[in-house]
Amino acid sequence: MKAVVAVFAALVLMQRVQGYPLSAWYQCDRTRCVRPRCQCASETSPLPVYDTPQFIVISNDDQVNPTTVRSMAKLVATANNTNGCPIPVTWFTRSQFSTCPAIRDRYQRGDEFASHAVRHIKLSWITRTADMYKEITGPRDYLYEKCGLPEGSVKGYRAPYRNSNPRVREMLAGEGFTYDSTTGFEFAEMYERPFPFTMNNGVPDPSCKTCAPTEAYSSIWEVPLWALSYEGQVYPMDPGMAKKKKSAKSLEYKGQVFPNEDLIEQDDGEGGRLTTRQRTIGYSAEAVLKNAFDQAYNNNRAPVPIAVHPYWFTETRLREAQSFVEYALTFQDVYFVTMSQLVEWMEDPVPVRNMAVWLKNRCQNKSLRSQN
Repeated sequence: MKAVVAVFAALVLMQRVQGYPLSAWYQCDRTRCVRPRCQCASETSPLPVYDTPQFIVISNDDQVNPTTVRSMAKLVATANNTNGCPIPVTWFTRSQFSTCPAIRDRYQRGDEFASHAVRHIKLSWITRTADMYKEITGPRDYLYEKCGLPEGSVKGYRAPYRNSNPRVREMLAGEGFTYDSTTGFEFAEMYERPFPFTMNNGVPDPSCKTCAPTEAYSSIWEVPLWALSYEGQVYPMDPGMAKKKKSAKSLEYKGQVFPNEDLIEQDDGEGGRLTTRQRTIGYSAEAVLKNAFDQAYNNNRAPVPIAVHPYWFTETRLREAQSFVEYALTFQDVYFVTMSQLVEWMEDPVPVRNMAVWLKNRCQNKSLRSQN
């Protein structure tokens, strides 16, 4: 048994060092796994690179209320896609502390809403199936029943703390979710990150400790929560929000000077404001995102994420992210899309020359259900 464990540990270490994009155990027969119902995991686009749009996907985890909506609007309202469509956001919604007017407003503007959490606890702590079911499907019910979103519009899910497991994925498949977006593929560089894939043959993320070779879920997609790396820092989410801490008044690191305190303001969930000061060392969000974008754009064109939490929003990071958005839109084959739009494209890929019309037909006239 010890020998088996040692071999497995060595394999994982090798994958980490060599930058393996997929788990060594993964097998998928491309002659049998055929779109739209099945898609093998691959770091290769379903179209030639020159025909592949460079997608960017913005997502926000947790509560959706006037505070978070105002913060996000500062980022996405400054520009449009090259075809005139607004830049959309996918909101992985925590029903607790969210407000329906804010949700309805963003939905009608073209955003997508997905399920995330009710209480926001680690799913591995939950033992009762009924409790897990409520945590996973509760936000979907809230979005339909309380906020009036159309039935069938809530298609995706992301686990709190990126803490998923086979029980969760089995429940997602059984409940008819179209996609999950939890795994990070942290061992691969951005230029070799896999495109979205279906879980018919499992989730081959070498950095996922709970992804088993025996898993198989038909027709549900995994849209990776691609982790970004830059100069030794790994950002599963919140690009530029450093994890290292120092106590000096100011910090100089590789030629860059960073203030010792990052002022973070966020909603306390009860109508008030929380202000915290975090002493950090790190890089700008613009540098992290540009690095990820350039790697993807100049190689396999894997989608680039901007995945954040409400506490990520500071004036500095907003300016940095706005600068990145402006940079990305100087490329005519770049499109900001929702998670569901990305999955729809994977099911039936459209060459970049047709993307302006394809997206135009999907970014307008989103209406709510009539409420009694």
